[in-house]
Amino acid sequence: MFALFKNGIFLAIMDTVAYYGALFTAIFLRSGTLFGYPYLADHVIHFSILLLFFLVVFFSFRLYESPGLASFGYFLKYSLSALFFFGVIAILYFYFLSSQFVSPKILLAYFFIILAGIWYGLRFLYRMLLFAPHLREKMALIAGDEKSLKFVNDIGEARIPARVACEYYF
Repeated sequence: MFALFKNGIFLAIMDTVAYYGALFTAIFLRSGTLFGYPYLADHVIHFSILLLFFLVVFFSFRLYESPGLASFGYFLKYSLSALFFFGVIAILYFYFLSSQFVSPKILLAYFFIILAGIWYGLRFLYRMLLFAPHLREKMALIAGDEKSLKFVNDIGEARIPARVACEYYF
C-alpha cells in the first residue's frame, strides 16, 4: 500500500477529487444551486478538458515524485509555479473558447481560490501522514564494506526522510 502512496497515483486521484470538488463548489457559489444549474454539463466538459492540462502541468513540475514530496521548500516553490502556469493555460483556454454557455470570469476566480485551498490542505494532510514519525519503518544496517556506505549515501541524496545510523567495524 505504501507503494501506491509513494509513486504518485494516489496523489493524482486525490488532485482529481480536489479539482472537481473545487469546480462544483465554485458553480454552487456562483449560481446558488448545483444540480438545477442549466449549464452544468457544459462547465463539467470544459473543465474536464482543463483537468488533463492540470495533471500534465503538475506531472511536468515533478509534484507527483519523491523530491516534490520530501522537501517542503521544493514543494512550495514548484507548486506555486505549477498553479500559476495552469492558471495561464486556463485563462487562455477560456479566452479562445467561443461557447455561449460557459461564463468563466467569476467562476474561474472562485475555482482557483477554492482549488488552491483544497489542494494545499490535502497535500498538507498527505505530507503529515506520509512523513509522520510513527509511520516510518525502522532499519538497522550492520555492515563493514564500501557497498553499505554507498547505500547510506544514496539514502541521504534521495532525501528520503529516514534516520540512518551506521557503525562500521573493521
